[in-house]
Amino acid sequence: MSATNSPEGARAYRSELRNAMAQETRRRIWTAGSQLFTELGYVATTIEAIADRAGVSRRTVFNAFESKARLLMEIFLAQVRGDDEPEPRQLRQRITTVQEIDDPREMIAFVAEAAADVATRTGEVWTVAQEAARVDPEVAAVLQANEEDRYRSSVLIDILAEKGMLRTDLPRELLRRGMWLLSGPTTAFTAINAGLTPDLYRIWLTECLAGLLLPPPATDSRGRLEG
Repeated sequence: MSATNSPEGARAYRSELRNAMAQETRRRIWTAGSQLFTELGYVATTIEAIADRAGVSRRTVFNAFESKARLLMEIFLAQVRGDDEPEPRQLRQRITTVQEIDDPREMIAFVAEAAADVATRTGEVWTVAQEAARVDPEVAAVLQANEEDRYRSSVLIDILAEKGMLRTDLPRELLRRGMWLLSGPTTAFTAINAGLTPDLYRIWLTECLAGLLLPPPATDSRGRLEG
């Protein structure tokens, strides 16, 4: 008797099939929600509309995501990370890349490029999330938690400090707060909406972060740059 034909094998196969079907259903709901939130906005998008576009029942949407707010937040966080998996691969890859770079300005430029990429990728869903946060406390709480987590996880600052490349004349807390403000989504979207292209925003952010995080150039007794 083959493994598949055994009782245990049959149960395992059915379990795998159910899991695959459940994942496909979640993806259809995720896609439908993403499209409708962008087209209609958060308030005007209903669970019924999401279910209809995904080709599932209203109950299936609730079983998969619990609430409209939870669905939006999963879409938002997946787009911030760059994938829809619980363990964000792109984020891990970027951290590894930064750790392998020896030049501090190259590190900063790489992080700035990643921030510009996130801003470009998440602009529409960020707008929807801001709308939702004004009317839905659950969304507001998730966005607040995401910002707090972004503030705590200033990986670039930690790596620069470990390599002896971080300026030491300013408090570490000030550097973290400054990086959090400069590289955040609100700053990015304000800059892009004001007319900066993503590439110009990347250049601007690189220069701002370099000025904030790296040791200032040496000067002589008259304040003139040495060398």
